[in-house]
Amino acid sequence: MADFGGPVAHGLAQELDAARGVLEALATALCLDPLVFERHGAALQEFDRLGQVIGEVAGVLRHSGPVNDALVGVRLEAVKDRLHAVI
Repeated sequence: MADFGGPVAHGLAQELDAARGVLEALATALCLDPLVFERHGAALQEFDRLGQVIGEVAGVLRHSGPVNDALVGVRLEAVKDRLHAVI
């Protein structure tokens, strides 16, 4: 199995971290609006799920070494299953 990591992967992880930060700030702003929260509270939870997925992918990109070892640290089973399916 091929190794993973390197400067490009780390750069991509940093970009994902930045995008996650923007996503979380947007979600917070929307949740602070009582009307938006009342009407779309359940849908707003998807921002959190997306942030978690982005964080998991960034963690895999930061890993150096065998790809399978990188997937051991993935906590979201659905993400882990999808990644295992493509390697």
